[in-house]
Amino acid sequence: MRKLITLLSLLAASATHANGLYGTGDSGLYVGYAYGNYKQELAADTNYGLARFKADEWSNKFYGGFQLNENLAVEAFYTDFGRLNFNDTTATDTTATGGALVASFPLGLDFNAYGKVGMHKWRQTLDVNTNHHRRSGNDIVYGAGVSMDVANFNLRFEYERYDMDSDHAGVTSVGIAYRF
Repeated sequence: MRKLITLLSLLAASATHANGLYGTGDSGLYVGYAYGNYKQELAADTNYGLARFKADEWSNKFYGGFQLNENLAVEAFYTDFGRLNFNDTTATDTTATGGALVASFPLGLDFNAYGKVGMHKWRQTLDVNTNHHRRSGNDIVYGAGVSMDVANFNLRFEYERYDMDSDHAGVTSVGIAYRF
C-alpha cells in the first residue's frame, strides 16, 4: 500500500510538469474507482487430495494514473477481491497492488478502446477446512476495455485477468475516473 501511495504522490508531483509540456490545461493525472464481478479458479490441497474450485464475488478497485500522451498512460491500482466462498469449507481473501501500462485507441468522439499490461503483487489467505494458508507472489495482469469521456470524467467498462501462480482471477468491471 505504501508503494501505491508513493507512486500516486509522484504522479501528482509530475502533473505540473506535464501541463507545461502539453499546454492543454489537463494535467494528465487521474484517479478512479471500479466495481466488478470477480471470478476465480483455484487449485487447493484438501484432505481428499488436490481439488479445483470455481466461484465468483464482487470486487473493488481504486486506481490512479498519469496520461503520458494521447495514447499512453501509466496506472497504479489496489484491488480488494473480498472474501470468496467456494463451498462450506473453502474460502479465500485476496488483494492485489500493482502497476500497468495502458495503450488507448480512439474509436470516435470521446470513445476509446484500450489494452493494458502490467505486474501485480498479490496476497491471499486460503481457508481449507480448519487450515489457514497464506500465500503471495508477483505475477502479470492484463486486460482490455472501452471508455467514454464526459467533461472531466472517464467512464470505463473493462475485463482484467490477474495471474496468481497457477491460478487466475478474471474481473469484469465498470469504473469512473476523475481527470485533474
